[in-house]
Amino acid sequence: MNLFNLPEYTGLYLFNGFSWGLLSGLDKGLNLSTDGDTVWMARMNQDFNYYFSGILYSGLYSGARRLKSKNGEIFGTDNTYMGSLKKITGSTVYIYNPSINTYYLDFKNYDFKFSPFSDTLFTSGDRGFSLALNGVFVDTITKYNTTNMPDLAITEFEFDALGNIWAVFSPVPTGSIVQPEKIGYLDRSTNTWSQFYDGSNSPINFGNHRVTIELDTNGNLWVANGQNLHVLGIGTTPSWLGNEELKNKGTFVNVYPNPSSGKINISSNVSIREIIIYDALGKEVLKSTSIDEIILPKGLFIVHVVSENGEIYREKVVVE
Repeated sequence: MNLFNLPEYTGLYLFNGFSWGLLSGLDKGLNLSTDGDTVWMARMNQDFNYYFSGILYSGLYSGARRLKSKNGEIFGTDNTYMGSLKKITGSTVYIYNPSINTYYLDFKNYDFKFSPFSDTLFTSGDRGFSLALNGVFVDTITKYNTTNMPDLAITEFEFDALGNIWAVFSPVPTGSIVQPEKIGYLDRSTNTWSQFYDGSNSPINFGNHRVTIELDTNGNLWVANGQNLHVLGIGTTPSWLGNEELKNKGTFVNVYPNPSSGKINISSNVSIREIIIYDALGKEVLKSTSIDEIILPKGLFIVHVVSENGEIYREKVVVE
């Protein structure tokens, strides 16, 4: 696996596990995203670029400040933190408009990304999520079709291993000021929001800082607030962990081979109470107390390994 970096003034760099190398001296970099084996680069007032199979290509549009792509569909916005959503096809650019695009809620588009389990594009704004398939907006997620959703803007979001959503909520911004207020979790099987965290029940200082979130391969939620990095350990009872506490746990769970031809093995340095395996739609396909060789059909699966003390470790595995 390679690591890419796009400093604003120098160009595109690749880290191959041993050293950094300059792939392109094109400056004015703003945003990086990936689609399979392709790396997309949005640049300030310059045509976007993409890197594939060792070759750097140029797009035909200079108005994108952020880019997302999947299966050949390219979307962008005209601002680095919000802005009008555009579908880019060669030199043709279509700008979505809430007044004529049903299910497209607003122009804000604070965050937008494809679901890891489908070709659906999610984009978040002042009123919730707008969902597009094949370039057409077909559905929404709002306070009117979910339970307990705050009447706030969604300024960032991430998908967990089952397609559920963690989101950062903020009062509707005035101008360019975005003031995060809380984090919440949407269980998409029940369409219910829960696990709300703010300054009263978490170590996060929301203050005047931008709050960003990421999920690791074990499903733990990492939260950065401009000053500190916090970790919410997702187990039977979610709890906030210090960085050192998480780093020194010394726990590993290994699901192998991955990808697999059908047989997988599980190894761990903790006692295992139960193994539960779900398919990409969240349906349980196997439950076992044994870590002996497991046979699965072709597809994408999420392996939940439950330790004796109730901690849950999640690994995604592909059977080809």
